[in-house]
Amino acid sequence: MNYPYDLAVGPHGQIVVAEYGANRIQIFSPEGASLGAIGGPGSAPGEFASPWGVAVDRDGAIWVADTLNHRMQALRIAWP
Repeated sequence: MNYPYDLAVGPHGQIVVAEYGANRIQIFSPEGASLGAIGGPGSAPGEFASPWGVAVDRDGAIWVADTLNHRMQALRIAWP
């Protein structure tokens, strides 16, 4: 991982990590196995510039503090 800054817990115990250095969100199983990543560098929807914070709401949306893009992004995914 490249500068993990924050984490949250998904609806089934998944671990969601804001990876600042790689401009992406990583998702892991409760046991720590990688389930995939979302994003990459950029400013389009689903891309990030220094994501510093992450949260999962009660509906399962992932909220990302996309710091250098000066915005919050809500990601709705099919949870693994």
